[in-house]
Amino acid sequence: MKLSKSTQLRKEITQQYEKEMGMEKQEMVDEV
Repeated sequence: MKLSKSTQLRKEITQQYEKEMGMEKQEMVDEV
């Protein structure tokens, strides 16, 4: 149970990280 909770948390962090990276990429493209 602890392992699955850790996996879920990691998945959410990964999605948040990818979301922020995607936004940064869009901003960079808009600047160019």
